Amino acid sequence: MGEHWYLIFVPITILLTVVGVVFRTFRRERERVELGIRRRVEVDARMASSAVAQATVVQSQTTTTMPGRGAAVVELRLDVMPPSGERYSAKTKWEINLISLPLVQSGQTVAVKIDPRDPGTIYPGEGWAKPWIIS
Repeated sequence: MGEHWYLIFVPITILLTVVGVVFRTFRRERERVELGIRRRVEVDARMASSAVAQATVVQSQTTTTMPGRGAAVVELRLDVMPPSGERYSAKTKWEINLISLPLVQSGQTVAVKIDPRDPGTIYPGEGWAKPWIIS
């Protein structure tokens, strides 16, 4: 092969390393997107069978803002009033429109959906909000 074998070997090694890193990155991103889609389908199905109720916002904290989407992620502590049964406290995260932030301030009443399999899981019952499914 001669004394200059490294002139071929080093670039090929670098190229194969870069291709491997790019491949793994795209594969992880694809898996993340597929997981998000499966999670969204699951949440939508659970929301469809959830009980409609009212809740009072006890505490509201914006955790993330997404100006490009005109949205924010808000962590809420709610006083949930189920159609039957006693009031209880629950925490949830919703993605809401930025213009809707005043609707989730302390003391506001919001429509909610209570997950039938887990009453501690509270989904929004408002058109301006959706559950935040990304951990």
